Amino acid sequence: MCLEAESTPKCRPDGAVPHATRSAGPSRSSRRRRRNQGLEIATSRLPARRALRQRGRGPVPWRPRGPASPPGWELAWNRYELAGRPLGHPPKERQAETTARGTRDSCRVVGLVTDTRAPMRIGLISDSHISRGGELWPQVFDAFQGVDAILHAGDLWSPVLLDELAAIAPVWAARGNGDMHVNDARVEDTWVLDFQGVSVAMIHDFPSPERASPEILARRTEQRFPGATPDVVLYGHTHIEEAAGVEGVLYVNPGSPTLPYNKSLRLGSIGFLHIETDRVLAELHQLAETGTVPMHRAEVPRRSLELAAGAA
Repeated sequence: MCLEAESTPKCRPDGAVPHATRSAGPSRSSRRRRRNQGLEIATSRLPARRALRQRGRGPVPWRPRGPASPPGWELAWNRYELAGRPLGHPPKERQAETTARGTRDSCRVVGLVTDTRAPMRIGLISDSHISRGGELWPQVFDAFQGVDAILHAGDLWSPVLLDELAAIAPVWAARGNGDMHVNDARVEDTWVLDFQGVSVAMIHDFPSPERASPEILARRTEQRFPGATPDVVLYGHTHIEEAAGVEGVLYVNPGSPTLPYNKSLRLGSIGFLHIETDRVLAELHQLAETGTVPMHRAEVPRRSLELAAGAA
């Protein structure tokens, strides 16, 4: 039995250990210091690990080539679920596939796709990023019903999507940075297509008319489509929809139907190109729960009419 006194410490249960001698482990501050030291060490080794990968001494994770758009890039390239099926990185067996086409930077010119003089309506899509086994939003197929042609500006990933779109209308596609494995006659690095005398050039990566000057746009057009004078330049890659007329040329980016603005999986955008008797009109549509909602439009007069008026 312990008797308390003013000069003696408070009594403790029998067998208790004084607080000063207990083994309570490292304090909270020491644990924090150790954790921070570990983070510093791990961070300091990142450049070395990256250098090993570049020298071929370590595995290089697959990632698309081109400018990143953080933090949206990290979100966009994670694995998501679309219609109960995975949407994300291409399977490993597809990463090892190489195209049998040989050289790149090929430009294919197709003249007079149609000679009808009736107004045309062409569906525009880009950066669908559908892996094998994935599915595109059904709103896209519903919106494209009745179009005369479909143009895909690249990064389709799975060539099966071309067959699904071809069931609606003839399809042409540009080769995106994620389509190096695709070996299909409907996919080329660049296209120059003629619709009723309107020249439509298509490529995956092209400067934005909102950031590039008219001189840069004209110079890049000559570099990418040598010898051509396109009335419309269709491109993608940025996942940001835009349409603008610059010095008589219509520049159109339909955005992405699945990963708009490089963010998480959501309803994105598509576009339409209207070829009429006196003008060429581009419309951008936002995908909705049911159907689409018009967002923006841009137009230019048909160049053939301007040339005829100048000759007169």
